[in-house]
Amino acid sequence: MKLLLTTILFFTTLLNAQNSLSTTKTSCIHQSNYASKTLAEQKKILIEKAKQEGLEELYGTLISSSTDIKNGKLVSDKIKSRAIGSVRVKGNPKFYNGSNFGEICSDVNIYITKKDFEKYQPKKVKLHNFCYNNPSTPTNMIKTRANFKAYKQAISKFKPSLKNISDKQAESFVHGFSKSNEDFDFNKGIYCFDAEVTVLPYELELTEIVTKNNFIRVSNKPSSKHGLKVTFYEKNDFDLQHPIYTTILQRNLWLKNRKFLNKKLHSNAIYQVKIEGFIMFENDMNYLKLISDVYSSKIKIDNKLILTDRKSTKKVHLKGGQTYRLSMYIKTSNSYDISLLSKRKQSDSYITVGLKNLYQ
Repeated sequence: MKLLLTTILFFTTLLNAQNSLSTTKTSCIHQSNYASKTLAEQKKILIEKAKQEGLEELYGTLISSSTDIKNGKLVSDKIKSRAIGSVRVKGNPKFYNGSNFGEICSDVNIYITKKDFEKYQPKKVKLHNFCYNNPSTPTNMIKTRANFKAYKQAISKFKPSLKNISDKQAESFVHGFSKSNEDFDFNKGIYCFDAEVTVLPYELELTEIVTKNNFIRVSNKPSSKHGLKVTFYEKNDFDLQHPIYTTILQRNLWLKNRKFLNKKLHSNAIYQVKIEGFIMFENDMNYLKLISDVYSSKIKIDNKLILTDRKSTKKVHLKGGQTYRLSMYIKTSNSYDISLLSKRKQSDSYITVGLKNLYQ
């Protein structure tokens, strides 16, 4: 089995690093970009920005370097959202006018506890005198199969429900692996060794594996109904596990200043919002643009991250007549305050994604 030397060196460095548990971050925004927000809401955006920018410094590059993996595997954005939730503000942030006209800035002291830091660090599992014995395994495959079995045993120590995952899934959860005291009995086909396996407990904790016995089928075909499903969650429900309100969005994706308040969704409260469904254009589209006036936003197409509030334009290849799964995630209060636009080629003007392009 191929092991990535850079991954092993990365985690060795990380484990030996002395990470600071507090830092001060300076952030700025242009108030014109958040014209619909009150001054108090703009200050909250600056605090949230400071937390996001300080995440790597507090926890290490591990969190910001995590890679998206499909087939039921946790994605890095989910890890970051959970980690940001444990970043705290120390004292009173300082707000002041920036050097540019219409700019407001902040100095925010943020910190995490030692317990927070430990939760997101790699852990080493030691296996002593681990043995593999399967008479049906070809001799030239015994060591490889033994490694996979060792991976699964180490993983199951943190999450027993993952003991029957595939070899490929087990390998994706292992971030470091070393063996010693190897003993191979060729006559009996028994291979024994001591091993040290590095895993990320929080990664296992947030993961739901799809198995043959517990298969969740997700339709890749939209219904004939136009619109998108919208689900609201509390601001700290980073895993989006406990919906508090669901509705259908039946209009185009120009949602600037469009309020969503009702008896369940209250004024000035911050919510996590998931907007999902399908998108299909009549003609090929080569560019997408996101306009957002929210705390955070991201758009995925076929589960691939395309746009965020930091990366608001993207060259794409969306074929006309083909259906794509659309997922939009925003953190906002009072209004959706996002808009999705598209255009065919560089010389065209952006147009709003209309209702006829959106399906439930």
